Amino acid sequence: MKKPSVSSRLAYLLVGLLLFGLAWQNLSAQDEILPYQELILEGQSLTFNEKYTQAQEKFQALIEKMPENPAGYFYLAMVYQAQMKDLESDLYQKEFHQNLNKVIELTKPKEEKKTANKWDLLFLGNAYGSLGYYQAKHGGWFSGFKLAKKAKGVLEKALQQDSSFYEAYFGLGSYHYWRSIATKIFNWIPFIGDKREKGIKLLQIASERAVFFREPAQVALIWIYFKEKRYSEALELVSTLQGKYPEFKVPFWAKAFIYYERYDWRNCLTVLDELEERILQTQKDNFYNLIEVNFLKANCHYNLGHEKICQKICQEILANPLDEKIKERQKEKLDKTKKLLKKCQK
Repeated sequence: MKKPSVSSRLAYLLVGLLLFGLAWQNLSAQDEILPYQELILEGQSLTFNEKYTQAQEKFQALIEKMPENPAGYFYLAMVYQAQMKDLESDLYQKEFHQNLNKVIELTKPKEEKKTANKWDLLFLGNAYGSLGYYQAKHGGWFSGFKLAKKAKGVLEKALQQDSSFYEAYFGLGSYHYWRSIATKIFNWIPFIGDKREKGIKLLQIASERAVFFREPAQVALIWIYFKEKRYSEALELVSTLQGKYPEFKVPFWAKAFIYYERYDWRNCLTVLDELEERILQTQKDNFYNLIEVNFLKANCHYNLGHEKICQKICQEILANPLDEKIKERQKEKLDKTKKLLKKCQK
């Protein structure tokens, strides 16, 4: 039985998530390592739980308290990025770019004058990385790669100041792994090489020892383990994130894709049903995501021999009132749905 491939949105979702610096943990026994650290962590937790308006208010308050510090602008940009990824929309691209450009404006002169501290370099590197992701997603792969390389260089400067600065391990680990994937046909060349394991190791360290990037590293590892077919390790991290952030939909997407890849149709359907319910509660007109969920559901039912249920779901997908932009973006999925519907009707 041939299994349909998982949507390419995984790659975007992953990259977007790789660049999304969020974490929350109990730091009461630790010294404050950034001004207004608790305010930052509260905003991050709200973002993880998809309370975007409240998160924006937290980071706007941080900007008002520290207008010359890049932290507030960076994390506010990450809220807008999270919203766009959650909605599969470019609705907040202006705000996203404005805040990242402000981060660069505040930190790049310090880098050039060699007066930047490791935190300045961390935010500058991640600003470049976030902009690179956005450009790559929108077709600018070459410019996106150039920005990713620039991000790597800046993060390495942060490590030169402090080799145990685990916050920087997240971005560097992500870069090494995904660059190796992107250039795998050249990995036999000595100066390029395959640095996937190096990337994984750096992310594992960040997932255990970073403060602000601990859980982003866990998210990154979920998708890397998924790609490497290390499904049990991925599911363990999924369970951890679901326990901490019950409103966070990304672990549900990850679990659904993992079950789908393992041909575990029944468990996949259970997760997809809950994911669809969450989308309908908060984004009932988000037809892009509803197509994603229901296309997988239709294939699961088909593989279980439930042709009539599969047929009904396919018809519902094709009956959605889609605008031209969604039709274009989901053209491949809609074409596959039409073919699956014909198979069910035989």
